[in-house]
This record gives sequence, C-alpha cells and structure tokens, in this order.
Amino acid sequence: MPNPRRTLAGAAVAALVFILLAVNVAILVLGRQTQRDAESLTAAVADCQAASGTCYTRNQERLAALIRQLNMANLYLVQCAKVTNTDSELEECVEQRFRAAGTSPLPAPQPTPATAQDDDKTP
Repeated sequence: MPNPRRTLAGAAVAALVFILLAVNVAILVLGRQTQRDAESLTAAVADCQAASGTCYTRNQERLAALIRQLNMANLYLVQCAKVTNTDSELEECVEQRFRAAGTSPLPAPQPTPATAQDDDKTP
C-alpha cells in the first residue's frame, strides 16, 4: 500500500515542477516579444537617421517646407508692415497673403513614428 505522505509529497513536487516550467515558458515568450519590439524600434530609429531612410527623407521634406513657410512669413511680414498700423491688421494682412498664395501660415501637424499613437497614420 502506498504511503500517503509520499504520494502527497510527490504531487507537491510535480506541481512545483509544473509551475516552474510554466514560468520559464512565460519568460521565454515575453523575452522574444521584447526582443521583437526592440528590433522594431531599432529599425524605426535607423530609418530616421539614415539618409536613405523613408522617415529621414520625409522629415527633411517637412523641414524644407517649414523653412519655406517661415521665409514666406518673414517676407509677408515686411510687406504688410509697410501698409498696416496695428498688430491685428498686420496679422490679417499676412494671413491674406498666405491665402492668396494658396497656403496656410503653418503646416498641419502630422504624427511621426515617435509620436504616433493608436490609429495615427504616419504619411
């Protein structure tokens, strides 16, 4: 007849081994997911740093557009300052010049890989 203490001890050891095995499997799975996340982040950062990267090129284009907008704003500001008397008139004049040119005074903000969240789409 089997000893009840040995049977209970054997079941406890088996349960402990099973729990340790489950913990090890969970650690392996989480480790692999973390590694994939790190690789994805590294690739995104590299894409924004390499001159041939899509992100880098897009950000260079955004920067060029912003510089063009700033230059146009400065030009309009100088032109409008000659024909206006108040700050509000000056602002309205500059905005009218931008509208006449078919642009807006400021480029529309767009999410980047670093700031995109949930359903944001990076163009």
